[in-house]
Amino acid sequence: MTIEMTEDKHFHLVCFLPLEEGKVDFMGAVWTEENGEVHTKFRLRYYNSDCPWDEEDIKRWCAIKKEPGTEATALEEFKRLVSALEEKCGNTADVIVVDGDGVAAMEAMKQRAWCFVREEKVDEDLPSGGRDLSDREVQAGDDWPPAGMDEEGFVSDKKLDDDQI
Repeated sequence: MTIEMTEDKHFHLVCFLPLEEGKVDFMGAVWTEENGEVHTKFRLRYYNSDCPWDEEDIKRWCAIKKEPGTEATALEEFKRLVSALEEKCGNTADVIVVDGDGVAAMEAMKQRAWCFVREEKVDEDLPSGGRDLSDREVQAGDDWPPAGMDEEGFVSDKKLDDDQI
């Protein structure tokens, strides 16, 4: 799973938060698709090494899709999540308010020391979009999908119990 920074998406914000320096970080974004759907996607990354593209890093993703017109709700929920994480880890998140397309989001991110950029050419004619889909984001033995998620990694608008998060 990834957050694709493309011109056809309207990004509201992008956020990065080191939870435990050099060991775990949080990154996420909120955007609106051309069809009006509001998406929130974030991940926890557990470092294997100092390399920003270490394929042995463990990543845990969450993706939420909401109906058109729910941007304010999605942003508020995301900000509450980030605030709780800040309180828990004692660090301050770097929140980039974008209000632009994926190109604007990427340009804003490139200015940050935490952002390492790797651009990929995408072949839209291939079923996978030309990307290698054999990610190591879900490790052997993990239950997929987690409670409350469908096979694509989306959760519904319903409230999840604490033990499902």
